[in-house]
Amino acid sequence: MPADPNRGFRRLRLLALILAISNLLVGLISVAVLRKVDREYSELIDQSVPILNEIRIADTVASKLYQAVIAALVTPDPEKCSRAVAQARHFLDRGKVHRARVLAGDVFHADPALAAELRNSGEAYETAVTALLPRLTPENTADAERDRIEQLRTVYDRYALAIRHASSRVAKQTESVSEAYTATTWQCSLGVLGLAGWPVVLMGLAVVLTGAVVVVMLVVVRMTPVGDGP
Repeated sequence: MPADPNRGFRRLRLLALILAISNLLVGLISVAVLRKVDREYSELIDQSVPILNEIRIADTVASKLYQAVIAALVTPDPEKCSRAVAQARHFLDRGKVHRARVLAGDVFHADPALAAELRNSGEAYETAVTALLPRLTPENTADAERDRIEQLRTVYDRYALAIRHASSRVAKQTESVSEAYTATTWQCSLGVLGLAGWPVVLMGLAVVLTGAVVVVMLVVVRMTPVGDGP
């Protein structure tokens, strides 16, 4: 019976169709994976970057508040003292706003002790500044308020330390989440590569099986006596 000349062509066409469908599926999976990773990284940035920025601002404002208080105490110039007091009141109000924004972040829900320390130390610092504000006059001096300044420095150092711990906490959590996303992306990439390489794997298996069959046939031929036959 003559062989069908179109059979080989039909098989090649079927194989080409299968490969085209496979490549299409791999492309769709790749797009889905990339969108998932992009969305997760966007969420990570949206959560961590604003909090880190608010922590940085809170730290800067706390430092400027302390500097304004000291500046008001060391100058006998009424104009400079008045300007320094106005700056101190301004930074006092800003500090409350930025600390509230920091504490509103989801990152501190997993660490209530750190959140409580940041809140309590900030309030203690602001209480000390508020108590000292009426005493910021051109006639008053830093020497006369030495004890209050030392107390202010103590509560300021405590608040600054809490701010640094908060910044470190956010940075570590961001790094941990980023590493988890990287591992997930790597696993997804391996999966996509595995799907994309199935024709190569299938061809390799076919070559291995063909080779095994040839080896078995050679062994059988060698083991068969030359004189055997029907």
